[in-house]
Amino acid sequence: MSVGLRTMIAAGPRALHAHARLVAFLYLVELAFALIAAACVHATLSSLYATAPLFDRAVAGDLWALVASLRAHDGALATLVFGLGALLLVYAVLSWFLTGGLLGLLDDPAVPHADVARRFGAAGADSFLPFARLALWSLLPWGATLAALLLGFALVDPSSTAATLGAALGPFALALLPALLVGAVTAAAIDYARIAIVRTHERRTGRALLAAFALLYRRPVALAHHALCLTLAVALPALLLFLPASTLRATTVGAVVLFLVRQLLLAARFTVRVAALAGQLTLAALAAPAAPADPADPADPADPADPADPADPADRTAA
Repeated sequence: MSVGLRTMIAAGPRALHAHARLVAFLYLVELAFALIAAACVHATLSSLYATAPLFDRAVAGDLWALVASLRAHDGALATLVFGLGALLLVYAVLSWFLTGGLLGLLDDPAVPHADVARRFGAAGADSFLPFARLALWSLLPWGATLAALLLGFALVDPSSTAATLGAALGPFALALLPALLVGAVTAAAIDYARIAIVRTHERRTGRALLAAFALLYRRPVALAHHALCLTLAVALPALLLFLPASTLRATTVGAVVLFLVRQLLLAARFTVRVAALAGQLTLAALAAPAAPADPADPADPADPADPADPADPADRTAA
């Protein structure tokens, strides 16, 4: 039996409907980190460039003005970058737990509502350390992505052929293309490796990552599904480019509307991410069965009845 692209896509809305509250909570966690980062960037840039006409030219699209503005405060900007990197690292570590818990629930849609929190916490805690080891193993394919990035910019140098930001976009996108392709495949493999860790309790994370790459090779539908979800996740925030942002910011009501539209699009992108995981789980369930229950566990309903148990109906019939 094979899983088609339509089946993988259909699994997304079902998962979102079954775990709507959990998805909303996870988005609020992500939103909190994003707002903290935005507040740090706003405070830093306001203190450095609030009265700098050169930065106004940079915002208007002058590439050389942007370079000059950044060089004038490279120390403060480096501190900001390191601070944002530390915040991103904290969220990445927290996301190991959150993703593990989410995958545990998506893999078991029959969990009673009263047991959702327990199941989420148990799955997140059980997969946290394996996810950490997987992050170390994933440095190898991410290194290949970095090599593709360096190769792209070695072949195409946007700064040498463009004097404005608009003119540099084409060469910049062309230089990014090899890294984007390698990075997309790497991200998909990491997703499937995480799913294998949660579903089958695989603790050899390097082997799980290799098996995920093999799955992508054997099942092209996995890459097609990932590409579709990735394209949608990028396209949703890109819709903001078509909004008259400068006009909306001119009034308080317009600024509030712009903020709400942004959050709506980002929330939609987050739901696409959750729906993508649900579709990947559908395919992974066919590629690798879930870990069998422990037959020695007396609380497992799948355990066979004890032949010596007098409460077993078969024993009473034999008697």
